[in-house]
Amino acid sequence: MVCFSKLVGLASISKLALLLAAGAEALSTPAAGFDKRKVDINNLESLGNNTLFEKWRPRYHFAAPAGWMNDPCGAMYDPTRDEYHLMYQWYPNHVMWGNMSWGHAVSKDLITWTDIHGWKDGSSQALVGNLNGAPYDKLGIFSGTAQPVNLKGEQDGTLLMFYTAISALPTNWKLPYIPGTEKQAFATSKDGGKSWQRYEKNPVIPAPPAGWNITGWRDPFFKPFPELDTLLNLKEPHFYLVLGSGIKNVGPRMPLYSAPCSDLTQWTFIGALWEPGMNETFATDGVEISGSQGFNFEVVGFYTLPGEVNGTERYFTNFGAEGGSVEGHDRWSLWNEGKVTATENGAVLYEPIAAGVSDCGNLYAMTSFLDKKHNDRRVQWGWSQDELNGNLPLSRAIGYNGALGLPRELFVKTIHGVVDTEDKYLSKKGPFIVLVNESKERHRKNTLTASTKGFRPLPEVVRILRKTAIGAYTFSYGERKSGVAEMLKDEYGNVIQSDRFSLSTTISRVGKAVSELGFVVRASPDGEEQTKIIYHPQKHRIEVHREQSSQLVAKKILGSTTVWGHFRPLILARTNEEEDINVEIFVDGSLIEIFVNDRFAATTRVYPWREDSLGIGLWTGLGEKVGKNNLGGGLVWPKRPVNSSSKLVWDSPDRSGNGTWWAGY
Repeated sequence: MVCFSKLVGLASISKLALLLAAGAEALSTPAAGFDKRKVDINNLESLGNNTLFEKWRPRYHFAAPAGWMNDPCGAMYDPTRDEYHLMYQWYPNHVMWGNMSWGHAVSKDLITWTDIHGWKDGSSQALVGNLNGAPYDKLGIFSGTAQPVNLKGEQDGTLLMFYTAISALPTNWKLPYIPGTEKQAFATSKDGGKSWQRYEKNPVIPAPPAGWNITGWRDPFFKPFPELDTLLNLKEPHFYLVLGSGIKNVGPRMPLYSAPCSDLTQWTFIGALWEPGMNETFATDGVEISGSQGFNFEVVGFYTLPGEVNGTERYFTNFGAEGGSVEGHDRWSLWNEGKVTATENGAVLYEPIAAGVSDCGNLYAMTSFLDKKHNDRRVQWGWSQDELNGNLPLSRAIGYNGALGLPRELFVKTIHGVVDTEDKYLSKKGPFIVLVNESKERHRKNTLTASTKGFRPLPEVVRILRKTAIGAYTFSYGERKSGVAEMLKDEYGNVIQSDRFSLSTTISRVGKAVSELGFVVRASPDGEEQTKIIYHPQKHRIEVHREQSSQLVAKKILGSTTVWGHFRPLILARTNEEEDINVEIFVDGSLIEIFVNDRFAATTRVYPWREDSLGIGLWTGLGEKVGKNNLGGGLVWPKRPVNSSSKLVWDSPDRSGNGTWWAGY
C-alpha cells in the first residue's frame, strides 16, 4: 500500500490514459547486466565500470551514446538535405565534465536519431578541443548554435557552427575572470556535418565589450532577425547574436551584436539588450512565480513568436540564470517577454513585460531553433543532468551522465474569457499579458484575455511515440475517498508495472476544499520506494517529492531535494470556476518530465534501487472528468545497441592541468 498523509476531501476522475513504451520488452524485469544479488548497496566501490549502464538509462529521450553530456548545441534544420541536426556538449569515455567537444546526430523526424559517425567511443564528435591544436580553443568547444548558411548568409549546403572557444580554465561566475578565457569562433561543413573545418581567421569575436568586468561571455545564439532590421531601418539584412554574460557586482547581461548577411565575420557590438540588477526577480509576488535572474546568464536566446490576438510578432528571451539563492534553485531556466524599441544611436532596448520559469526542475541550458520544415515553428531543447551527488563509484558504474528532455514547441498561449482573482493575480507583474475584451462579438464583454509563453512536447514526436507503444490503458474512476494512492491495474486485476511510460489526465473543478492532488510513480509494492508528484491548489504549487525515491536516498548516497514550481489555474468567466488541469507525465528510466496546461514544466531524476519499483498510482481531490489517450515511447536510436557503453578512462595530470581544468574522470 502506498499512502499519503494530509489528504482531505473526495476524489473523482473518470478517465486516465497510460501508455507503456516500446523498445523496452523487459520493462518489468531488471535491466540486463544488473543482478541485485551480486551488488552490495553499501559497497558501491566494488561495482565495475558500466555495471549499471542499463538500469536507469533513458531510452526514448535523446542522449549521447555514453560518457558525460550537457548542453544541446547547434540544433537546426538543413533544407538542402531535408535533415535535422542536433549537437551537444560531450566528453566521451568520461563520466564527469572535462575537455568539451560537440557530439553530433541527425534525424528526419526529430525522434529517430543516428549518430553521424556511429556510436562507439567518441566517433561522432563534430569538433574537439585539442591541447596541441589552436590555442584559442585548446581547452574546450563550449556551447553555441548553428545555421544552414555559408559565411555570406547563403543557403548552398554549407552548415555554419558558432561556438565559444576556451583557452583558459577554470571559469565560473563566482571566480575572478581570467582575461582571454572565452572567444567566439566559427566552423563550417560542406558535407552535411560529416566533417568540420575551423574558420581560418578565428576567433571571429575575440573579446567581450570594452569596460565590462565580466562574470562570463559565452554560448552564442545567432539568427536572421527581420524584425530588428525593420526596427533599425537597415536596408541590408543582418544576422543578430546574443551571448550569456554578466558584470561583476552589477548584474547579468545579454550583449547584442549584429553582422551583415553578406559577411557574417564582421560583428558589431550594439549594447546590452537589457540591464537587470543582481539576483532580481520580475514578479510582484516573488521568486516562486518568475524565478531569480541570478548573477550571470548562460545559454541565452532572443526571438519572436507570433501572437494570436492581433497577429503581431512578440519578442521573447530565454536564459539560464546562475546564482539563485532559493533552495533547490542555484540556477534557473527562465524566460521573459519584452517590448523592443530602437534608440537614435542605433541601440536596441528590451523592456521585460512578463516573465516566468521554463522548467521548475533540472532541465537547463535550453536552446531553440526555427523549424522551417513545419511552418517556422520554434523548437526548444534542454539538458537534464543525472543527479548523482558527485558519487564517483556510482557514476562509473552507470557509465554516462545526462540526457535531453523531449523537444518542445514554443508558442504564445492564449486563454480567452477569464476573470481576475480576488488577490488580483492577473493584474500583477508575472507570466501573463492581459487584455480587456471590449466587444461582445467573440467573448463576454469586460472579461479578460490572458496570454503567456506556451511550451509543450512536440506534437509529432508525441504521435510517433504513440504509434510505438506496446501497451495502452484507459482507466475510469468514480468518486472515492482520497488518502491512498490507488495503484493502476489492468483488466485482469494485475498491477501495471513499468519504468518507461506516459500518463495523461484532465482534472476538473478543483475546489478550495482539496488540499492536494497526487500521482505516484516508480513505486515498490510496499511503498518503501516511491516518487510522489503533488499539486497543492491552495499553495499554487506542484511538487515532486523524492525523499522515498530510492534506497540510495535513504542511505544518503543520493540527495532528495524536493522539486517545486508555481502553477495557478485561471478562472473562466462562463463558469466562474477554475480551468481544467491537463497533466502529462513522462517517465523514462530515471528521467521524469511533467507538463501542465502548456505553461508549466518540471524535469527531474530518480534512481529506484529495487527491481520491483515499477508501480504507478494516482488519486485526485474533488473533480470530474476526464482522461485522454496520449503517448507511449519507443527506441530513439535504432542503430545503437541498448548497451552502448564505452571504455572509461582517466586523464593524466598533464591532460587535466593537474586537476585544475577538470577532474579527469
